Amino acid sequence: NDDWLASSHSANKAVCCAENSTGAEFHKGIKTLIRSNDTILIKTYYSAFTQTNLHQILQSKQVKTLYIAGVCSHVCVLATVCDAFFLNYNVIVISDCIAASTAAKHQKGLELMEKYYSKCLQTSDLLNLCKISLLPPTPHVSNQLSINSNSSSSFKGFSLNTAAAHNYNNNR
Repeated sequence: NDDWLASSHSANKAVCCAENSTGAEFHKGIKTLIRSNDTILIKTYYSAFTQTNLHQILQSKQVKTLYIAGVCSHVCVLATVCDAFFLNYNVIVISDCIAASTAAKHQKGLELMEKYYSKCLQTSDLLNLCKISLLPPTPHVSNQLSINSNSSSSFKGFSLNTAAAHNYNNNR
């Protein structure tokens, strides 16, 4: 099967992102952005909302809009975007901050997200919105959420920093 991630919820599959393994670590560029008061959520399923308290954390911070970045556009990112949409969040996918194992899988994931569940913006578009004051220029760090995927024995994929959420409404 070419799509090893989508078929990896099986006891017969090897684990690629076991907790405390190299594959489950934050990238060194992301590590430098994490602050002591940031919330780090460990996820073990495709969606960052499945069997986590992410929704409760976001509700407690009154977050309404999620800015999504991560890997496996067509699997983990898509699953998180779908769940966020059905939980009534405004979902914006930062399209040049997501990726997949192939260009075709990435494109299919983007198409599905944009058609049904989210708006897709490139980083430059988002930064331009900040410059013209539709969004504040700097997010409030304590409302930033970083999601690191560590896997269970039946999960063979990872989605680093799948969702970064900023409660911009509280900063206006």
